[in-house]
Amino acid sequence: PVAAPVAPPAPVAAPVTKPPGAPRITDIEVVEDGVRLFWTAPSVTGGSKVTGYMVACQPNAQVAASDEAASPLPIELPAGVTTTVVALTPGQAYTCSVSAKNENGSGPAASQTVTYNALVEEVAEEAAPVVDQLIEDGKVSGAVAAMTSMVVAAIVALMF
Repeated sequence: PVAAPVAPPAPVAAPVTKPPGAPRITDIEVVEDGVRLFWTAPSVTGGSKVTGYMVACQPNAQVAASDEAASPLPIELPAGVTTTVVALTPGQAYTCSVSAKNENGSGPAASQTVTYNALVEEVAEEAAPVVDQLIEDGKVSGAVAAMTSMVVAAIVALMF
């Protein structure tokens, strides 16, 4: 009897081992003490589990500067999809970035720009009732009250 030919075994693909893709920033909230970033995990893991994230917020003036000038210490997180970045300057625009990492390294960053206006918002919220009380007490003329209200409204409008 003649044996049937046996097909050679199919080649086994080596596992993909590279850094993960970029996460996706889904929201940035301005909070009292900084900005809170929310993101989703990258859809491409690079063949290995995502082990953490690097998060940084840089003033926009530094983003355009050299890498040396634009290198504040990032926050390294073991895992998770949200964090709050604090110690930001009120009124300053920041570019916040999030990159994922795995055992093969860090992947590309997702970035989004936000202006930290918590202090401005707090002042506007505190000023409105004071202006209302001055108007009610008759201590402010109609013209001054109208101008003050417009300034407060303009500050609030700039926040959003």
